[in-house]
Amino acid sequence: MSISKRSLLTVFLVTAMSVAFLMTSNYSVFAADCGAYVSGCIRQNAGKPDAKAKCSAAGQSCAQTGTFVGPFTGQSWQVRKCGAYNRNQAC
Repeated sequence: MSISKRSLLTVFLVTAMSVAFLMTSNYSVFAADCGAYVSGCIRQNAGKPDAKAKCSAAGQSCAQTGTFVGPFTGQSWQVRKCGAYNRNQAC
């Protein structure tokens, strides 16, 4: 195998591993609106007390500010706003 083919294979494998990690991790990377973040928050924190109430409150704040702040982690995510032309697609 030549060096360029080996380099291409390495880049492909590293990219595939990164995408696989993001898809299997507990991060809400692909959520497009506040409701999706609330659902993910409730699902990920199901065993914690008041998870539903805290995640719902974070969702209400998200609807006003456009940023979802995880009530248990403090991590924040920007909500992507969909335009009129792509409302039927993930944006």
